[in-house]
Amino acid sequence: MAPGFFEMWTNPQIVINFPTGLTRTSGYGSGTDQYSFTLEDNNYIALGRFGISINPLTITYAARNMNATIVNGQLFQKTNGVSMTFMDTAVGYWVTPNLMLGAQAQYNVNNVYNSDNARTADARGGPAFIYTGFGKQGFYFAGNFSRDFYHTSNTQRATVVQLWVEKYF
Repeated sequence: MAPGFFEMWTNPQIVINFPTGLTRTSGYGSGTDQYSFTLEDNNYIALGRFGISINPLTITYAARNMNATIVNGQLFQKTNGVSMTFMDTAVGYWVTPNLMLGAQAQYNVNNVYNSDNARTADARGGPAFIYTGFGKQGFYFAGNFSRDFYHTSNTQRATVVQLWVEKYF
């Protein structure tokens, strides 16, 4: 990224996730056999080696699970309903032409509407990275490590590690 380099783009998205087919009543993967829909608008601005990504609002609706999971000892088909993320923002610096290091933060409000779960909220942030060194092969990697610095009393403190691999065809 040369001095004076400028780039700006916006990327509205609709994401549809289909049921996983997992029929476990508890443990890893249980409760994921559902349709979910996400609406979001990612925006990016770069000036020289600095970049900022802002997603002002993400709305996700998770429909009723197609299989039952164990809730308080009973089998139950839960609906997670509407959840929202506000101001998912990342700021970074391209330390090499292929590696950006920075920080990411967001505020989440879960189970806002039509949910069988109690409403929760958290604010989280931490270090993040993007690696584009395999771009010629169509692969991009990104990730972050975040810790909540605020959460409602009905949730526990959480540390999250997220990794993304994107493949373009």
